[in-house]
Amino acid sequence: MSGRCCSPTSNLRCPWRTPAVAEWPVIGPALFEVWDRAHEDLVSAVKQMQPQLIAGGKVVFGAVANTVLTLLLFLVALVLAGFMMGNASQGEHQMRRVLGTIADHERGEELHALVVATVRSVSNGVVGVAFLQALALGDRVFGLRHSLGRVCSHSRFC
Repeated sequence: MSGRCCSPTSNLRCPWRTPAVAEWPVIGPALFEVWDRAHEDLVSAVKQMQPQLIAGGKVVFGAVANTVLTLLLFLVALVLAGFMMGNASQGEHQMRRVLGTIADHERGEELHALVVATVRSVSNGVVGVAFLQALALGDRVFGLRHSLGRVCSHSRFC
């Protein structure tokens, strides 16, 4: 059974409240009351809850804006990394020259090898952790566990 929410001429319908909701712990009674008000008169219920809806909307908008900004920063970092990788050999020669100037040339080569090994190790760790986080997110959000189970059922490594 459903009732009209806004006006007799409105096509917007609000489902009838479910009494079992009132028995839910913590939020049940309050949610049941809001649902009852919305069923009777949606416009007045929204007007009454307008401050909470605006505050919630700001939080959701902030989260969406933060996500978009993060994606844009990622794309900028990707473009910068591409430019840096394009000039990697020139940068390597300049770094060897600087390290040779700061320390003697033999020690400069050792420092260069140490810097390269450190950057590679950190990069592999960051990419590895990001990969594991992406797998965990995909497993939880998109339900990839079942897909991976079908793929991995014939493999001893999964």
